[in-house]
Amino acid sequence: MSRRYFEEIQLFRENLWVWYIFAAFSMLLMIPLLYGMYQQLALGEPWGDKPLSDNGLAMLFLFSLASWLLVMWILYSVRLEVYIDDEGLHYSFFPHSAAWKVIAKNQIVSYEVRQTRNLFEMGGIGYHRNRFRKTRSMTIRGSKHIRLILPGNSKLLIGTQKPEEFDRALRRLLSNHLTE
Repeated sequence: MSRRYFEEIQLFRENLWVWYIFAAFSMLLMIPLLYGMYQQLALGEPWGDKPLSDNGLAMLFLFSLASWLLVMWILYSVRLEVYIDDEGLHYSFFPHSAAWKVIAKNQIVSYEVRQTRNLFEMGGIGYHRNRFRKTRSMTIRGSKHIRLILPGNSKLLIGTQKPEEFDRALRRLLSNHLTE
């Protein structure tokens, strides 16, 4: 097993502002439904002009709760993992793709460390693909990214919180490639 020069794991669950927005949005959706259930099931007054049956209202609540839990699990499990070793750059963006993708050192034409400025190029948080620009980007945290130029002028942008370490590891990987 080859030695890793660099390793970074970014977890979506560490973005607290996303959880605050998610909690506020969830309350906006669930509070009226809970009130409707209370009004119809506990007080016996129909909820709305065309009320659902008691069973229909309970099923709607269970479906909403299951959907909410599924979205919460997906957001909680999103992660970007990147490492660099003698073989090349390895990355995985779960849940988009659980399988590891490898960019061999001889496939990297060039790279640069950049400040994340262009929202249209980077696409924001998450996994994005622009077929017209031949660009894939993935980031969860960090204000900088590594922009890799690959064969066919395709680009891969990876967000990072450790741009200096990432740069140092890529330089080491590419210098090993040139000496072989």
